Amino acid sequence: MQRDQFELSESEMADGTHLVALRGELDMLTCPQLTKCLEALGEAGANVRLDLSGLSFMDSTGVRVLYSAAKHARDGGSGLEIVPPVGEPMRVLEITGVNRLLPFVGADTNN
Repeated sequence: MQRDQFELSESEMADGTHLVALRGELDMLTCPQLTKCLEALGEAGANVRLDLSGLSFMDSTGVRVLYSAAKHARDGGSGLEIVPPVGEPMRVLEITGVNRLLPFVGADTNN
């Protein structure tokens, strides 16, 4: 089975929020790239919208990174909004219960 190539793109929205869009598989091999990006934006005090709608797969490492980012934002870090994933990646968040802890936007999320 061929892996979906991971892509992380970053851009700035009109209001100054940094949009970080992910595509492909978020797993133990690709999470370090996301962690590094989020840490740099956090140190800069940037507001972040993390778009997970392009993910095709996410493992427990990805769940941990998302949970840690949301916790950091709640504890007074920079602002964080998450566009939820669809399909199997969302199912992973639902099974773990982490979906209830993430600051989702742009979808009906039961928060």
